[in-house]
Amino acid sequence: MTLRALNTPEAAFLIIGALAGVLFILVTPPFGGADEPAHWYRAYQVSEGTFRAERDGDRVGGLLPTSLRLSASHGAPRQESHPLRGVGW
Repeated sequence: MTLRALNTPEAAFLIIGALAGVLFILVTPPFGGADEPAHWYRAYQVSEGTFRAERDGDRVGGLLPTSLRLSASHGAPRQESHPLRGVGW
């Protein structure tokens, strides 16, 4: 790769995007978002081949192992250590 190839908008986008992505990964704690456990559960369902959620009356979802719920609760930050505490969210 030459220096001329690195001096393109595509290369700048790739480099800036990679740096921003790494920074985002380092700053955001595991399960730090409001709906992260829901994404964790859905990713598990998709990994097991369940691409459509099951409907049970007015509820939508599916059966998950208890260990999956426990892993999400152990990885979630406690409310008092959440970075957005007191911001009004």
